[in-house]
Amino acid sequence: MVDPEVPVLTSGWRQSFLKRHANELKVATPHRLESVRAKVSGAELTAFFNLVKNTHQEYGFSPAFISNFDETMVQVTKHQQKAVVPASCRDIYVIDDTAPFHMTVGTTIWADGTSTKPLVILPLKMFPPEVDEDLAHSFAWSGQESGWITTEIFEQFIEKVFLPDLQRRRRAEGKPDAPALLYVDGHSSRANPKVLRLLREAKVTVLTFVAHASHLLQPLDKWLFLQFKSHLQHLSSKIRNLSRPEQRLAMLQAVESSMHNSMKPTNILKSFRRAGLWPIDPEQVFHPATDSLPELRRRRSRKNFNINGIVLTSEEIVTGLEEEKQAIKSAKKKGRKEEKAQKS
Repeated sequence: MVDPEVPVLTSGWRQSFLKRHANELKVATPHRLESVRAKVSGAELTAFFNLVKNTHQEYGFSPAFISNFDETMVQVTKHQQKAVVPASCRDIYVIDDTAPFHMTVGTTIWADGTSTKPLVILPLKMFPPEVDEDLAHSFAWSGQESGWITTEIFEQFIEKVFLPDLQRRRRAEGKPDAPALLYVDGHSSRANPKVLRLLREAKVTVLTFVAHASHLLQPLDKWLFLQFKSHLQHLSSKIRNLSRPEQRLAMLQAVESSMHNSMKPTNILKSFRRAGLWPIDPEQVFHPATDSLPELRRRRSRKNFNINGIVLTSEEIVTGLEEEKQAIKSAKKKGRKEEKAQKS
């Protein structure tokens, strides 16, 4: 029952209100944001940008060798919400902790406006027969039951896609020994000692973002993925009633088209600029804090390393991850022996 004491806001009133305040307000679609991401501090961001500046001073990276890799999911989604916000707002978020079924697309962009062949991770073990040869050559492919990235998939991507592309770039630039920088988030798949050793040997420094701050710091999240998703916004209504193979093919074709339309040099450059990572400019993200900075060092939690906001390819971290991996392996072996002894 409608409470007669509570006024009903009609669409006509809303349009009239927005028209009267056209200079102060606009309608925007919020980005979905987990509640924990709203708690990132200015001190953490300041410390991260200091780490970025120090790393650049040490290695002198050129934009042709500064990259960002991340994944995004493609799915049949519900209708997006709209919100009325001050016209000065650039990024709008709404809290959403749901995680529906998805296909994963991994993307690498470089600060010179170029990109690497995208990675598609399907929730399959076998390559889908409906994919033709042209579409097959558009992506690097992988698959596993849930469609998420894993340590093994990230390792294969680095070995077979990222590093060969980096070597091609070095040859094209005539700089075979040029140092490279790779920005990634703190997903557990990145904490792979074998991969980090390979990257160190290839003169690639890996920097991880501050925990729960990739929506602020990651170039792909700041612009390019928004453009990519906008090209896919009409996908759900078109494929909802198709069979699973037909849905999969339609999604892959749409992803290819959307990647082509969004992966433009202007969008890539804007992504790095809005994240303040090339050119380096913290004020693109926040007003730098004036309080003391937290110590940047290796930190342990109860179970494993905290790999956020650090140089992931530093010798200390790689060695620590190798020791941790060996300790876990030994503990599992000991547990199996004890279980076997109890049964006998």
